[in-house]
Amino acid sequence: MSRELSREHSVRSCFGLLLVLAACIGCGDGSREPDRADRVGDLSEPLATQPTLLAPIGDTTNSPVFRWSAAPGTLSYRLWVDDASGPRVVDRTLLASAVGCPTGTEPECAYSPGYVLAPGVGKFWVLGIDSAGPGPWSAAANFFVSVPKLIAPAGAVSTGTPTYQWNSVPGATSYQLWVDDSTQKAKIKQVVTPTDAGCASGGICSDTPSTAVAPGNAKWWVRAGTGVWSAPLSFNVTINAPINATINAFDFGFENPATGDNTATITAGGVVTFSYPSGGNLHNVEFTDLQPTMCTQTAGPITGAVPPLPTFPTPQGWSGVCRFNTPGTYGFFCQAHSFEVGTVVVH
Repeated sequence: MSRELSREHSVRSCFGLLLVLAACIGCGDGSREPDRADRVGDLSEPLATQPTLLAPIGDTTNSPVFRWSAAPGTLSYRLWVDDASGPRVVDRTLLASAVGCPTGTEPECAYSPGYVLAPGVGKFWVLGIDSAGPGPWSAAANFFVSVPKLIAPAGAVSTGTPTYQWNSVPGATSYQLWVDDSTQKAKIKQVVTPTDAGCASGGICSDTPSTAVAPGNAKWWVRAGTGVWSAPLSFNVTINAPINATINAFDFGFENPATGDNTATITAGGVVTFSYPSGGNLHNVEFTDLQPTMCTQTAGPITGAVPPLPTFPTPQGWSGVCRFNTPGTYGFFCQAHSFEVGTVVVH
C-alpha cells in the first residue's frame, strides 16, 4: 500500500511540474507573438469572443483607424500592429469604453493609435479580454500603407504655374503640396482637400497654385495628411517670354493686343509700350508697389521721363515706354478710373 501511495504521489508531482513548465513557456521576457495567446483564470470558463477585423484591409493611409467587431462581456482589447519597419510598432491594451464599444453590442470598436506607419506592407491583430482573461487572437489582417505617386509636372514645362497631379491615397482627408524652385525652398507650401483636388472618390488629384515658380530647376513633393512624403519629382521651367510687349488703354480698361487680356509678360531688361490710341475719355498708367526701372513718354502733351505715364490722365493720342530690369510682378491702374488695372510680369 505504501508503495502504491508513493507511486501515486510521484505521478501527481510530475504532472504538477509539467503544468508549471507549460504555464511558463514564453514568460521569460514577457514578449509573445500575437498568435500565441495566453489564458488566465478558470479554464472551464468560455474564452472571450475572437474579434473579427474590419479595417484597415488593403490600401490605407499611414495613420489609419483600426476597426474590429465588438463582443458582449469583453472588458478590454489588445491591439498589435506590424508595419514595413518591423514587428510590434503598436501594442496597446485598451478599455472597451475607450474604443467606442463599452457594451459589446455596438457595430464595431475603433481606435486610432496616432502612430505614423511606415510605407509598405503591414498587418494587425486584436484579442478580447473578459473577466476570465484574454481570449484568442483574431486572424491577421493585411494592409498596405500608400504614399502619393506624383504624375506631373515632370521634365520641361513652359509655365511657372503648372497643374500638379498625383494619385490619390485611400482614406486621405487632406494633402500637402511642397515645391522648391531655383530661388526659394518651400516656394509653395499649401494644404488641399480631396474635394478641392477633384479626387474625393479616388483617382488623380490636381491642384494649380496661383504662386508662380521661377524659371529654372524645381522639385516637388506631396503627402497625405501629416504622413510620409512622396518621392520627389523634378521639372524645369523654361518660359519663352517675349522681350517686349504692348498694353493699350481703351474705354474702359487695358488690353495686351497679342493676348487679349490685361497682362504683359516679358523678360528682365525688356520694355512695355503703353498707349491710348483712341477713345473719348482720359487715361494714364500708374504703378502700385514695384516700380519700373524707368518710363519715358514718347507722344502726347508732355514727353520725356515721367512717373506715372502720362503725369495726369490724358485724352487719346499719348504713348510711352517703361523698362523693367528686375524680375517681379508689377501692378498698374488708371488714376481716373481705379477699376482699370493690369499687370506686367517680368521673368
